[in-house]
Amino acid sequence: MEVSATGYNVAAGAQEGVDRTDNTTLGKDDFLRLLVAQLSNQDPLEPQDPSEFVAQLSQLTSLEQLITIRQAAEESNRLLSQWLESQAGQSGAAVGETTS
Repeated sequence: MEVSATGYNVAAGAQEGVDRTDNTTLGKDDFLRLLVAQLSNQDPLEPQDPSEFVAQLSQLTSLEQLITIRQAAEESNRLLSQWLESQAGQSGAAVGETTS
């Protein structure tokens, strides 16, 4: 059984208590919901290929790692911006002073 992202019913997700404002992207929770639905609705006489299941789980792991990397990059960017602002403030305070 093949489940595509375009087959995901956002309205049904909202009925299940999913609070979302951006209906254009799927996140980690959506991926897990799709995976569980796929497992729940598969034909017991013709189960999903185990290698396909492992591939989907590895995609989930990759997604989680990318989210972690993005969050770390955003935090680094925020800290760098703060540091640059503090350096600019210190440089401005030194204008007009003489050094010995």
